[in-house]
Amino acid sequence: MSEFFPTPAPQTESNFPAVNSVTTDVIANVESSKAIAEVQASLVIAKRFPRDEQKAVERIKNACCRASLANSAIYSYSRGGSSITGASIRLLEAIKCAWGNIDSGWRELERNNDRAIVQAYAWDKETNTKEERTFEVPLIRYTRKGSYKLSDPRDIYELEANNASRRVRACLQALIPADVIEDAMQICIETQKANVDMNPEAIKKLLNAFEEIGVSKEMIESRLQRNIGALEAGHVIQLRSIYRSIVDGIGKVQDFFEEKEKPEAIPEKPAKAEKASSTEKQEEKTFKTLAGMIDKFKAGKLEGTTAENIAEMITNSGLASANQQALLDKLNSSEI
Repeated sequence: MSEFFPTPAPQTESNFPAVNSVTTDVIANVESSKAIAEVQASLVIAKRFPRDEQKAVERIKNACCRASLANSAIYSYSRGGSSITGASIRLLEAIKCAWGNIDSGWRELERNNDRAIVQAYAWDKETNTKEERTFEVPLIRYTRKGSYKLSDPRDIYELEANNASRRVRACLQALIPADVIEDAMQICIETQKANVDMNPEAIKKLLNAFEEIGVSKEMIESRLQRNIGALEAGHVIQLRSIYRSIVDGIGKVQDFFEEKEKPEAIPEKPAKAEKASSTEKQEEKTFKTLAGMIDKFKAGKLEGTTAENIAEMITNSGLASANQQALLDKLNSSEI
């Protein structure tokens, strides 16, 4: 029987087919083909359904009439003693959606232990025009006591996203017509003026928001050269733009506000030693505010704010070095 039914040779590792490598190559080819097909389909759809610019402009105007968008639509920062304003990433994202047939975002191209190479882009699929910004992000967090490398994937992602948002904004600005952006900004300013809430509760809410980023009431009054009780609608709009700039990382606290020099301590009598100075009270209040902000961030209640933003607020808060380090340790800890 063995002559007609020979015994098969035993299978060894050498004569087994490389299933894993073949499967991996097949999956890679399928994913690549799928991605190419999706891009081609999006280009075909963009050509088949081109934007109606008149209707797009109307959609942009309607969006800018919403107070929630208008209040976060404009940033402001100081350069060379003058104030510079522009459209925020929030406004440009709203314009992109209304303008249509534009894709934007960012991707990580390369990463090692020390740095990451990131690319931000915006692509008008209708005209096939693409804007890209490729930049390097050092994977380092800076503190007043020195710097250290980032290893937590979440911290690295937030650092990259924070740096990429400004580049995405620049790419969108290069694609969308300048007059469309300027008109949108002007409508947002008019919307802000028409919807400025000047009641005491709204002003208090604005002051509390500034306190969370290390800006005191006294610092605001010093910049505006008037008491909080004498604020006008234009001042509130200006403060909102400054707040948005600091939170988005476009400017720093010291770019807009000057801290008063702390007066020399005057010796007090032993009976008054228990009374804390106003500076100490302000220090304690700022510390508690920032600590509460960290808790909210870790609980996922501060959308649009990154760990890098909060770290920058801490380092620019004017707190004592020991208190700053305690807050940074709390921010960087894994406990929730």
